[in-house]
Amino acid sequence: MAMRLSGAAIEEMHTLFRWGAMGTWTDGQLMAEFATGQEGSEAAFRILIHRHGPMVLGVCRRVLGDEHAAEDAFQATFLVLVKKAATLRNGDLLTNWLYGVALRVAQKEKARGARRRVVERRAAERTLRPAGDGDPLELGSVIDEEIRRLPERYRLPLVLCHLEGLRHDEVARRLGCPVGTVESRLSRARQQLRSRLSRRGLAPTGSALGAVLRPPAVGLVQPSLVDATLQAAFHPSAEPGRIVTLSAGSLWEWIGRFIPTPIAGVGALGSALVIAVGLVAIGPGRLRTDGPVQRPTPPPPAAAADPPAEAPRPAASRRSDPPSPRPRRSPFAIARPISGITIDGRLDDWPQGLERHPIDHQLTGIDGYNSEPRGENPDPQAFFLVGYDRQAEWIYLAAVVRDADLVVHPSNVRRTDALEVYLDGTFGEDKIEPIEEPSGDWRRSLDAATMPVHQYVAVPGPVPAYGDPWGANPSLVYGRTRERRTQMKYRRQGQVTTYEWAIQPYDRFPERPTRLVPGKRLGLEVVVVDKDSDKVPPVWMYWGPLYRGFKGCDAGSLGELILAEDP
Repeated sequence: MAMRLSGAAIEEMHTLFRWGAMGTWTDGQLMAEFATGQEGSEAAFRILIHRHGPMVLGVCRRVLGDEHAAEDAFQATFLVLVKKAATLRNGDLLTNWLYGVALRVAQKEKARGARRRVVERRAAERTLRPAGDGDPLELGSVIDEEIRRLPERYRLPLVLCHLEGLRHDEVARRLGCPVGTVESRLSRARQQLRSRLSRRGLAPTGSALGAVLRPPAVGLVQPSLVDATLQAAFHPSAEPGRIVTLSAGSLWEWIGRFIPTPIAGVGALGSALVIAVGLVAIGPGRLRTDGPVQRPTPPPPAAAADPPAEAPRPAASRRSDPPSPRPRRSPFAIARPISGITIDGRLDDWPQGLERHPIDHQLTGIDGYNSEPRGENPDPQAFFLVGYDRQAEWIYLAAVVRDADLVVHPSNVRRTDALEVYLDGTFGEDKIEPIEEPSGDWRRSLDAATMPVHQYVAVPGPVPAYGDPWGANPSLVYGRTRERRTQMKYRRQGQVTTYEWAIQPYDRFPERPTRLVPGKRLGLEVVVVDKDSDKVPPVWMYWGPLYRGFKGCDAGSLGELILAEDP
C-alpha cells in the first residue's frame, strides 16, 4: 500500500539521515551539549549554525548590502555565541538572541565603515525617493532596527514565525502559551511595526515588508561559510588550507563590543579572546579552515577593572579540578567547594576565579513590571557568584548589583529593591496550581512545606523583607527561616549593593535538608528587583530560563546548579 508523507515528516527524515538523533534536538538541548565542551559539542554547534544561519545571514545582508561584509558579520555573530553560550538565559529562544546579536554586529560594522567602501559608495549615491519605492537595502535595515525595538512579548513570536519560519503551534510550545495568544501577538507586532515605520516617514508596500518578514531559504548559507565559522570557533590554530577572508582587526572590534564588563560577567566558555588571538597569530585578513583538531583552552576569567566590591583574594589554581557532570538544563552554573566565608556583605574572603553569571534577562509583558527596553547603558546591572560548603550544608551566593537609585519599602513587593533566590533541592519538575482564595489573593494558600521551590528574598535596608511576619531579612517566603540557618548581609558602596548569602536548601521544608555532595544538582534562579524613585513599575531581572509564570510554583522553570567535585 502506498504511503504519503507530509513535508514535515520528509524534513524530519532528512534531518535524522544527515545529523542523526541530535538533529532533532531542541536548541536548548544543543546548547547544553555544546556547553559541555565534550565530544559532541562541535556537532551540536554545526547543527545550530545550519539551523539559524539563514536568518543570521539574511539580517547581515540587509544591513550591510555587501556579500563579503555580511559573511564576516555572520562569522562574528556565531563567535559571540561561543563567547556567551554559558550565559544565555533560555537556549530554546536562541533565534531571538541571535537576531539581536547579528543586527548589532552588522550595524556596528556599517557605522565604522572603514572596510566597507562599497557600502559607503552606495550611501553617497543615494537620493531621497518616495518611501514606498525607497532603497531596499536601507528599508530592510530600518525594518530590522524597528523589530529589535519591539517589546519582547511581540518581538519573540515575530522573529520565530517570520524570520525563522516556525509554525504557530511550534512557537506556542516554545513560549508556553496558547496558539491564539501567539497569533494575537503576531497581529499586534505587525501593527506596531507599521506604526513605528510610519512615524519615521516610511510607508513600505506589502511586498517590501514581506521581503523582510519572510524566512530565508535553507540553502542560503554556503557550506564553506559554515566550515569557516566552525574552524574559527574550534580550531583557530589549524594548519594552512582553504582560506576565507576575515579581518582580525575587525573581529577584535566586533568581539570587543560583547566582552563582558565587570558587571556583565564572564561565561564558562569565554573563548572569544582565544579565538581573536588565534586569528591574529594566523595573520591579518586570513582565516584558515583546515587542519588537525585542536580545541582552544579557555582563559581564566578576566579580573574586574572597576570592581564593584572588594576584589576576591587570590586562590590556588583550579586547573586540576575534575570535570563536572553534563548539564541537563540551560542556563546552568557550577558551584565550587569553598569554605571560610564570613557573611558580612564583603567579598574579600571569596576565592578568585569564580565564574560571574549575569542577571540580565528582563521580565516583559507582565502587568505591574516595567517592559521598556533598557538601552545601551542599562540600570540595573548585576551578576552573581556561587559556591558550596559540604560540611556546613550551605550554598554560598554573592550577588552584586549596580543601581543608581536605592529604594527600600518595608512591605510592598513592587515598591522596593530586592534580591530573590529560588532553590529546589530535588532538581525536580513539580508544578502546583495555587488554590483560589475568596479574597482573590492566591498566595495566601502557599506554604513552604508544600512548595516545589523555596523562595528567599532580601532587601537592602533594616526592614522586614517583603513584610515578613516575623520581621526577618532575609525571608523565606511562605515559611519561617529556622534556627538562623540561612543568613544574608548586604553592603552598599557608591552605586553598588552587594548581597552575600549562606542558604540551607531543602528537599522538603523544614524536616529534610538537602545533602550537598559533589555531583548533586539543584534548581536555581536569582532575581534582581529594581524600583527607582521616578519609575513605576519596577524592573524584574532574572538569570534562569524564560519566565512562564511564578517560579515558586514551578520547579521546572529554574536553571541548574551543579555541585563540583572537591579539587
